[in-house]
Amino acid sequence: MPEQRPLIRWIEGLRAIACLCIFAHHFFSAFYPVTLYGTALADASPQALVLVQSPFSVVLNGNFWVCVFCMIAGFVASCPYFLAPKSEQALSRFSGSLILRYFRLCLPVFGMCERKLFLHLQKLFHANT
Repeated sequence: MPEQRPLIRWIEGLRAIACLCIFAHHFFSAFYPVTLYGTALADASPQALVLVQSPFSVVLNGNFWVCVFCMIAGFVASCPYFLAPKSEQALSRFSGSLILRYFRLCLPVFGMCERKLFLHLQKLFHANT
C-alpha cells in the first residue's frame, strides 16, 4: 500500500470551496449569462446585474477559482519534493510523478476535445454558426 501523505486541512477546505465555486459559476452561467459575460450583456435582468455587481460575484468568478485550484494542485504535488531529504532518488521520483501526472491529465482533455469536435461537426451546439 502506498504511504499516506498527511492532509493539510485548510488546503483541503480551500480546494473544496474552489470546487463548489466553480460548480456555482457553471450553474449560474447557464441561467444568468451575465455572470459569464459581465455587464456588457444588453438583455441582462436587473437581478442578474445586482448579482454581478455585488461582492458575491467573487464566488461566481469561475476563472479565479480555477486559478486557485491549479495553485493548490501545484503546491500539493510539490510538497513531497520539498519536504523530503534532498537526494538524486527523490528528484527522479518527483520528476517521474510529474511526467505521469501530465499524461494522466492529457487523456481526459483529449477525450473532451474529441467530444467537442464531434458535437461541433454535428452542429449540436447552441451557438453554432
